[in-house]
Amino acid sequence: MSSSSAFLQADQGMKFSTVTPISLIVASCMVVITLAVLLLVYSSLTLDGQVESIQRGLIHSQRALKLENKVDSEIKNLSAKPAPSTSLLIQNDLKEILSLTPEDQFEIRERITRFHSEIAALDGTPRQRIEPLSMRFLDIQRANAFDRNQRNVTLITSTQASLAQIAIIQAALLIFLLAVFILTWMRIFTPIFKIMNQVSESLSPEHTPGLHPSNEGVARISFKRDIQKMTDHLNQKTQDDQLAQDQVEREVDSRVRDLLKQQEDLLQIGKLSIASELAASLAHDIRNPLAAIQMSLSNLRADIQEEEISERIERISSEVLRMGRIVGDVVESARVEVEPDTNLKLADLVSGILQLARYQTHSGISIQNYVSEELNCRLPQESVRQALFSLITNSIQAMGDTSGVIKIEAEVIDSDLKIVVKDSGPGFAEEILQAGGRAFRSGSAENTGLGLASVRRLMRDHGGSMKLSNYSDVPLEIHQSACVALLLPSCVDDV
Repeated sequence: MSSSSAFLQADQGMKFSTVTPISLIVASCMVVITLAVLLLVYSSLTLDGQVESIQRGLIHSQRALKLENKVDSEIKNLSAKPAPSTSLLIQNDLKEILSLTPEDQFEIRERITRFHSEIAALDGTPRQRIEPLSMRFLDIQRANAFDRNQRNVTLITSTQASLAQIAIIQAALLIFLLAVFILTWMRIFTPIFKIMNQVSESLSPEHTPGLHPSNEGVARISFKRDIQKMTDHLNQKTQDDQLAQDQVEREVDSRVRDLLKQQEDLLQIGKLSIASELAASLAHDIRNPLAAIQMSLSNLRADIQEEEISERIERISSEVLRMGRIVGDVVESARVEVEPDTNLKLADLVSGILQLARYQTHSGISIQNYVSEELNCRLPQESVRQALFSLITNSIQAMGDTSGVIKIEAEVIDSDLKIVVKDSGPGFAEEILQAGGRAFRSGSAENTGLGLASVRRLMRDHGGSMKLSNYSDVPLEIHQSACVALLLPSCVDDV
């Protein structure tokens, strides 16, 4: 068999064995990738809608809470000094609270409407009939607070499910692409190697009896050597490409997992912040009245001699004590376990955070790390990581599409550590500076303030503090940018 015949047969075999499977593979890949992209787009749109619902619900809740506090204050003023103008203010505020209450909350809406009617009928009413209205409105406030909490928890849980769905789709797409690559390798490169083997066999002495050694030997050996070099080069190139592709896929997969984990951690911190705020509110609003009720029952029990009435008072007293224990359990469950400290190099921790943050920034934003490489600390690693990542994310969102700079600095004051995050954005609103990073005090309709509240709580749990301010690098400059300082006590090791 001549070498040209061998090439012809190999070429025909390759056409029949690869063309049709390759076409099927390409068509299947296009269909699957299209479906995966559509699923990702649908999941992203669903997630955007859920986030928008959370933001809208928190804005309504914040507005309703302000109005409820205002109505409570106005009722107290009305009780102290009845006036028609105060009654009209209360009626208008109750109408706005009713407009912010969801349509499906029939009982709460009915109670607000009934309360509005009672306020409207107070013209000339004695003060003794006005005072009980404050306690009735407190019941309405508690019912509204419980309903808002339930809705927020439901929306947050739904958002977590959407994030998990997106992660599953991404993982399935990566696995499919890897399977396609392996199948393509088997269908395309295996026939090429068979061609090389057929060419080598066709040039061996037992398959080329017509060639005279003296005239054709050198050419045959040289041609075989060239074919072998080409095969080795192709194998090496294929291996290098495969290694590079595997490395890129591993890095991308690792970055995606890290970002999803950071998002889940921040979402969990937000939920804990909401739970803690609600627990503190419950402790303040319920414990003191319960203590007063318990004391009154004790005095009443001492004054009453009838055994049947005394037993009823005893049962009421035991139920009040049980309510106090329930409130204590709620407060206890809202507490976050404090993370232990770890020896670490602060510059390495900040560098890892910045690598993740750069995936969320556009080319116009520069993130600069000014932390010394020689600064060794003993810190709660995950808490500091979450706090800094949240502050950097806030700076990125504040600058939006504009260009700017984010700076991370650190300095040692005695044995205390001060970490500063500054940006060139629009700075903090006066409302945020006065609130000091409390939840629902963001100064923006798009944000809830949970990010700063989470950082504030993390610092407080570890004995530290957070300070918000505005600064300017240029003296007497009107425009000022945001600056957040984190102070952690007694955490710097001697170098």
